[in-house]
Amino acid sequence: MSKIHFKPLKIIFLFAIILIPKSVLFSATLVDDWSFIDQDAEINYINSIYPNEDYSDLIKAAYSGDKVSQFKLSFLYVKKGNKTGNDIVFATNWMKKSAEQDYFPAMETLVKLSTEFGNHKVAYETANKILAIDKENALAKSAIACYHVFGFPQKIDRELAYRYAQETKELPTSKAVLSIFFTTGYFACKLNHVSVEGTELYSAKE
Repeated sequence: MSKIHFKPLKIIFLFAIILIPKSVLFSATLVDDWSFIDQDAEINYINSIYPNEDYSDLIKAAYSGDKVSQFKLSFLYVKKGNKTGNDIVFATNWMKKSAEQDYFPAMETLVKLSTEFGNHKVAYETANKILAIDKENALAKSAIACYHVFGFPQKIDRELAYRYAQETKELPTSKAVLSIFFTTGYFACKLNHVSVEGTELYSAKE
C-alpha cells in the first residue's frame, strides 16, 4: 500500500471550523465565568423571554442549588428562539451545575450541549463520569471519540477514538469522527490493527 501524504493538523482544523457553530468560537471560553450572573437580572431576562409565565421561583431554586431546577432553567435558554452567545453560556453553565450534582439527565444533556457548542473538554470529563455509571452509554462514548479528534487534547488516543466511534456509528457525532478517519487517513494509518481499506469499507456501507 502506498503511503498517504497529508498535513493532519491543518485538515482537522478545517473540519473543526466546518462542524463547530461559529458562535462557539466566541462563547465557549466563557463557560466557567460566573461573574456576570445576577439572580434578579436573570429573573427579569427569563420572564421577558416568556412573558406568559413566571419563572422567578424556579430561578431562585436554581440559585439555591436545586439540581432539577438548574436542569430546567438551562432548557429555558436552549428553547429560546434567537439564542445569543450568552444564552449558550447560561444554558451550559446551569446544566453543568446540575450535572456536578450527579443528576444523570443533566450529565447526558451537558455532553450534548458541550459537544454541539465545541467545549469538548467538558463533554469528555462528563462522559467519563457517565461511563462510570453506565459503561455502554453510546452518547458518552461518542463524546470521548469527538474529544480525541476535535478537542485537541495533549495526548490523543486514536485507537480509543476509532473504537468508540465504530461502536456508536449511528450517532451523527460518531459519523463526523469516522469521516475524519476516512477522509484524511490520518488516524487509520496510525492504528496497528486498522487499515485504510477497512475505513473505506465502512464508508461504502453508508
